[in-house]
Amino acid sequence: MRVSFCRRSFFLSLVTIVLAGCASLPGVQVQSVQNHQFEYVLHRGTGPAVIFENGLGATFDWWAKVFPEIAKTQTTFAYNRAGYGRSQAKSDSIPDVELAIEDLRSLLHELNVKPPYILVGHSLGGLYFQYYARKYPDEVKGLLLVDSTHPDQMSGDGAVDKWPWWVKTVVYTLTPKAGMQELQQVEATGQKVKALPALNTDKIKSVVLVADEPKNPSTPLEINAV
Repeated sequence: MRVSFCRRSFFLSLVTIVLAGCASLPGVQVQSVQNHQFEYVLHRGTGPAVIFENGLGATFDWWAKVFPEIAKTQTTFAYNRAGYGRSQAKSDSIPDVELAIEDLRSLLHELNVKPPYILVGHSLGGLYFQYYARKYPDEVKGLLLVDSTHPDQMSGDGAVDKWPWWVKTVVYTLTPKAGMQELQQVEATGQKVKALPALNTDKIKSVVLVADEPKNPSTPLEINAV
């Protein structure tokens, strides 16, 4: 099943994430993977496992209302990328999509959470999971994108240097260091996604969730995501 995207601004999603408060997930644990600590929540149920990926600047608590509902019937997993929450930052590398996805795969392997997965990604997490599904299609059963970032969303009129000054101020002030490093990589991340083979939607079912209505009036910073 596929639902068409509405047009939605990337910076609006960023501001919403960094300003929003949310409840905490219960049962938080920490696991060491390749000498780095990662914070995660895992409920073991039936498969396939549902894996959550956070948006830019957000932690897994963003899923606090959704996670318990899915966990009633499915194996369910959420974690914080390196540099978020209690997940250790990697001083020897800059956060990017390749590093994040390999960290995630290693963490799932260490915890014996086996593919194929249903991937659920919000905002930048949606772009990361587009990369995952294209690079490792045999590990993915389904893909759910929640107001996902488009691979070209930070190019052209969407580039950071063309954002309104007040948006830059809010984002730069409230986004954690790891998020700012990821923000600098978004355009390159989009190009890496596009360089991979297109998603085979006959084998990997994909669903896109968006706001009910497009922002009105629209702005040059908005782009149709597909």
